Amino acid sequence: MTNTTNAAAVQYEPPARRRTRAAVAQNIATKAPRNPLLSSAPGRQAASHADKTVRTATVISEGRHKASGAVSVAWLTDTGPRDENQDRAVARLHDDSSWLIAVADGLGGHPRGRDASKTAIKALPRLIDTQEAMYQAFKAAHETAFKLAPQYARYSRHEVRKCPASTLCVAAWTPAGGLLVGIAGDTRPVVLWRDDDSWHGRTLGRLHRNISIYGYITKYLGAPRSWPAMGANDRDPMDIFADDDIDLPADPTAIAVAIVSDGASEPLVREVYAGKTKQADPVGKAIAACVTPDDREAHTIATRIMDTARTAGLTDNATVAVAHITAATND
Repeated sequence: MTNTTNAAAVQYEPPARRRTRAAVAQNIATKAPRNPLLSSAPGRQAASHADKTVRTATVISEGRHKASGAVSVAWLTDTGPRDENQDRAVARLHDDSSWLIAVADGLGGHPRGRDASKTAIKALPRLIDTQEAMYQAFKAAHETAFKLAPQYARYSRHEVRKCPASTLCVAAWTPAGGLLVGIAGDTRPVVLWRDDDSWHGRTLGRLHRNISIYGYITKYLGAPRSWPAMGANDRDPMDIFADDDIDLPADPTAIAVAIVSDGASEPLVREVYAGKTKQADPVGKAIAACVTPDDREAHTIATRIMDTARTAGLTDNATVAVAHITAATND
């Protein structure tokens, strides 16, 4: 994750690692890696699968997936070349087919990014069924991240770089509320739909990053600021999208929502478009290009996206969360 401010840098030094990379590699050399999402049979219904962490000398991966009837959810994360993983994710599926997926990405250049993203995910409710509930969920996540900041830094924008901070993207569906998506930061939500021949994708919302200043993220959790009531002004600290805001073609055979951190989306764009990003919605198209018509569950889609990003070469923590719904769920 890139830095959030263009102020004079306050260099954060992480604690010294207890073991060298060579020692870690020697300790795990005999452990054979396995695919973290495909380790269990994909067809099991109403069952949750928690996969053990996969460790090699250069890769630390973790994931979960769950399926029930026509709906499946999954998340997958990879530390990449970093010393620690500051991304956190969640994927929940309930008996009434309602679901929630989310990805939080701790901000680089700020201390305790891993703690900020972890507390943001833990603060989320199990269900989100209204736009107001989505807004309040982000407010609660912001407040938990904000409490991690030193007391002296909480109310001064001059000390913003000393405050733990995180992005957050949440997608949720309930029978009563339909699909809701909330965004704060540069973690991208993509709506995918499948026709007879292929998958297609469209990114929701805009990138909360100031393109004139490299790495300056304009909306995130943990900033020293008040959280206004929803719609109180034109500078809401997040964006919310509902069913009416999402234009999909009629009668797709399946729909999926993918939340992709910048550590995963940026390699995908490089891999699919060789850096040619001036066309419309390169992220949505790149993610759709990763997926094949035979990918019909969330965990296979998440694995396909992550494997493509790894092939392109990860330069940061990478995390993907996916919900997949067949057309029958919406009938």
